Amino acid sequence: AWKRYLQKTADRRPAPKAALAIAELAGRIIMRRYKRVIKDGRALNAGTPAEAVHRLRIQGKKLRYAIEFFSSLFPEKEIQHVVRQLKGLQDILGSFNDLAVQQQVVQDSLASLASLAPQKPASLATAAALGALLQSLSTKQLALRTHFAETFAQFSGEENTAFFYTLFAPKQDEA
Repeated sequence: AWKRYLQKTADRRPAPKAALAIAELAGRIIMRRYKRVIKDGRALNAGTPAEAVHRLRIQGKKLRYAIEFFSSLFPEKEIQHVVRQLKGLQDILGSFNDLAVQQQVVQDSLASLASLAPQKPASLATAAALGALLQSLSTKQLALRTHFAETFAQFSGEENTAFFYTLFAPKQDEA
């Protein structure tokens, strides 16, 4: 059965990208992911919902996983540089997401408190404390947005984009 399967497979047309060198295919995959991160990152602004920021975080993870998976095909020093940059961006996005989750938990706690015992002194004190905590989390998240903007500007800047293209973009046939 195995021989029959292999023979059928051998008789089929090869997959469209089967003739590509693995480094070229890897570069295409990485560049496609890089372009997606750049596009999504440039779409963010001060009013972007946390869900969109989280989606960018996921795109950044996909880019990093692709780079790390194919890292042996590229110069180690350059890969380390790219991964270090990406980790910095991911750290900011991860912290931003953590703060968004924490804010949601606090808001849910406030809603529960309001429905259970809205007029009790202990409830009012707890609500005030939760409100202060919510404000503190919001302030930290706002600072992270600013830090993200600065870090992303460097990551998506001309110099880094040129570095990505030099390292990963498919090379034209040298004749």
